[in-house]
Amino acid sequence: MQSTEKIPIIAFTGAEGSGKSTQAKNLAKRLNLPYVSTGNMLRDAAKDDTSELGDACRKMFEEHVYLSAEKLLEVVGKRLKNEDVDKGVVLDGGFRTVEETKNFPQMLEKTGKDFSVKVFLLKVPYWKCADRLMGENGRKRVDDTPTAWLSRMKEFNTNLGERMSLIRKRWSLQTIDGGKAEEEVGKDIWEKI
Repeated sequence: MQSTEKIPIIAFTGAEGSGKSTQAKNLAKRLNLPYVSTGNMLRDAAKDDTSELGDACRKMFEEHVYLSAEKLLEVVGKRLKNEDVDKGVVLDGGFRTVEETKNFPQMLEKTGKDFSVKVFLLKVPYWKCADRLMGENGRKRVDDTPTAWLSRMKEFNTNLGERMSLIRKRWSLQTIDGGKAEEEVGKDIWEKI
């Protein structure tokens, strides 16, 4: 007999430097679920994929823009078909454009699995995001330059209200103050799980 219980996707969205990766990794470990990072999948494709997808990812990183919604959802959908997410998954990133957000349900349908979605939006003052990425103790990735970061911030903020409204209509959306200490943010998230 097949289980009718939905597979939980706990997704994190927010500006770069908002703490998505930190909180998603911590929660995945606590729940013993796979941690899936859209950013890591795209960086891996840019590095290793010789197909059209790899070319699109390399171009995306060079131009400091987002990958097309169609291609991003293709990558995420392919990953969600894997058996290791059959008990649930913590997704780091996503919901960055209106098209991506609108088409997320269709992507989930194509996996052949029955998912439920809970989204956490981490809100952090932008100066703090910049410091977390490019400050003295920041992550300092090659693409974390002020120009690149500002370009990506502009993209993230484009139609943010519309995207959050779409999420709220379909699934659970929780807004979390990501500007607090890491442990406090984690506690706030855990209380809303």
